[in-house]
Amino acid sequence: MFPWLLIGIYFAFSAILSSIIGFDAQRRGLRKEDVYGWTVLTFIFSILSMILYLVVVAPKPVLRAYCPRCAKPIQIEWKVCPYCGQELQRKLS
Repeated sequence: MFPWLLIGIYFAFSAILSSIIGFDAQRRGLRKEDVYGWTVLTFIFSILSMILYLVVVAPKPVLRAYCPRCAKPIQIEWKVCPYCGQELQRKLS
């Protein structure tokens, strides 16, 4: 009875951990095949693949833009700042 309990706990832990990794991979914008791959890999190898995932999959860079007049955060595609009315220009570099 005792070994089956440990096996059940391991599978429950693996299922929870693989779900967390799968949702995180989706949130980071990975392709569907990559999400499935990381989820299955985590379910099979649990802790080792979680560490590998956190090392290999780097966070996506966040593009931030600020209004030159009021310095409030704006979206890059905006043409006018909604806070102060400043006309915004895109600088291509």
